[in-house]
Amino acid sequence: MIPYYLDYLNNIPYVYGKPNKSLRVSSVMSDTGQPVELLSLEMDQIMHFFLSIASTKSVQYLGAPTLEGVEPVKDLEKARLAIDCTRFLVEKLEPFVSEAESKQLNAVVSNLQFAYVKETS
Repeated sequence: MIPYYLDYLNNIPYVYGKPNKSLRVSSVMSDTGQPVELLSLEMDQIMHFFLSIASTKSVQYLGAPTLEGVEPVKDLEKARLAIDCTRFLVEKLEPFVSEAESKQLNAVVSNLQFAYVKETS
């Protein structure tokens, strides 16, 4: 069985060896509502995107509502994984950001870790 991977030559995602066009990930919407081609972004921009997703998922898994009309589901195991991923991305981004942004990103990680400890106590 072939695990999920993306065939960049054809830009067709595969799941377990079968093409699945519904998983196409070549673009996302920007804050302004305009599509952004992911493969045209620099790596630090992509990591910021991943960081945003990981930190938001951390908050979701800690049980906070993040989507209007959707009841949050607390899952502390997944919260810990998402927080660890957030911390990893922050560590890797630090050489590419200003000192002020580095402090902000580390504060995000600290706040997530504190919230996790609070939820597990």
